[in-house]
Amino acid sequence: MPVVDYGELEAAMMFVSGVSLFDASARISRETGSIYWLSDEAGDDEMLPDDIDDEERYVEVPGQRDLDLGKPLVLDFAARELPEHYGEVRAMFSRKGAYANFKDLLARLGILDSWYRFEQEAVCSALCEWARDEGFEVTGLPDDAAE
Repeated sequence: MPVVDYGELEAAMMFVSGVSLFDASARISRETGSIYWLSDEAGDDEMLPDDIDDEERYVEVPGQRDLDLGKPLVLDFAARELPEHYGEVRAMFSRKGAYANFKDLLARLGILDSWYRFEQEAVCSALCEWARDEGFEVTGLPDDAAE
């Protein structure tokens, strides 16, 4: 079973999830667990394996949305921790600036750190589950990771 480092996997997920003007993806070798970063802007194709597009040998790293780590996660947190503000949070996510407004609300309520812990645990859990489903062993988990 190939091994992949959690920190590298999380960084790759964040890379492919980023809002940018160019396409970005990352792929993991099913044989070695090595992660390869691809983007229209990078221009370093010579460092990529020739068979990087072979789906039997490489798997594409999912983005946050692929793992339901966007709005569904926020609404789950709001339902659990902010039931009295759930409608307000839900309405925020129908407009621009939703995450900034959500974090402002959490800061005003003094629970921003609780959100960050909840989010990190959900990211770790989702990425580890995805990796296991794809046949990878994940190492280097955060100390507080509850797999």
